[in-house]
Parts: sequence; C-alpha cells; structure tokens
Amino acid sequence: LALRLLARDLELAGHLDLPQLPAEMPDGETAYVCGDGLSLDKRVYLEDLDFKAIDNVEHVADWAKKIAAWVFPNDPAWQGEFKKRFAVLPDVVFDYLTETATEVVTRVRIDDVTKTVAEGQLWTEEALPAEAILAGLVACDRVYNGKGSITLQTLLDEYATNALTLQIGGKASVGRGRVRCLFTA
Repeated sequence: LALRLLARDLELAGHLDLPQLPAEMPDGETAYVCGDGLSLDKRVYLEDLDFKAIDNVEHVADWAKKIAAWVFPNDPAWQGEFKKRFAVLPDVVFDYLTETATEVVTRVRIDDVTKTVAEGQLWTEEALPAEAILAGLVACDRVYNGKGSITLQTLLDEYATNALTLQIGGKASVGRGRVRCLFTA
C-alpha cells in the first residue's frame, strides 16, 4: 500500500516514467527483495519477524533503483546500500511494524525540591525509526506577499530547489527531529 500511495502521489506530480508496481504478496511470510543484501539462508529479519526472501521479483529492483536515486543523488555507494536493504512487505506486516517498531520513550522531569516527578511532567515521546524516508508533494495556491502573488514556479525556485537540513518536531537538545529534505522535479 505504501508503494502504491507513493506511485499515486508521484503520478499527480507529473512523474509518468515510474516502474510498474510489484505483484500482490502471496502471504504474510514473504518479502520481495532485490537480492543484493540477502542473508545466506535467503531470509529477511525485521525486529522479531523473519520472512522468506524472494529476490528478482519483477519491478522491485526498478523501484529500489528509482527511490535510491532520489534519496541519494550522485552517491552510488549509498544507492547500493539502499538497494541491498529495500524490501516490499505485505500490508499487514507493514501495518504491524509501523505500530510496534516505532521508538517510544517515557520521559519524566524530577522536581528539584521533592525529588519526585514534577506535577504533570511524565510523558511519552514517539520517534520515527532512524533513516525513515518520508515523501510528499509541494503545492502552491496563490500566495500574496505584499508585492503581488507568488507563482508556483517562484515558490519552487526560491524555496524547494536545494537540499535542506532541518530540525522538525522532536527535541533538538537530545538530537531528535533532524531531517534532510530533498526536492526532485
């Protein structure tokens, strides 16, 4: 489903040269892979789950290559690492992993005087896994800046051209929320 949603958004953005989507998964015990990073026993291990790896499934390597080129432009070494680790999983497994494999940290602030939990200062924080890849579209309606409207092309040229390193959400003081934002045409 995640790959289908990505394809849909990319088509909306005008990418018409996309690979075909891989065939539906036969069961919840199989993962489609490119083959480069397979273990000796042809298994894929994610958290406490293991899957029978089926390599060279039509279109999986094409998607891995395409996404690797977008995420790591001009960096063949990282593109290769990405392709070795790219796997297509059944929807139910992906759902399970997004619910259970997300880092959840319980935080507390201690009152300096009482040395107990400060009033209302026990909370949990949820973080995306390191190296998670998020995709989205940049769109623009008419924006007025006092000098007239900004066109979509102006927005893209001025704000969505070069790679950005950002800190979004998270806690900057503990190193969370660091992201690298890339724009592709």
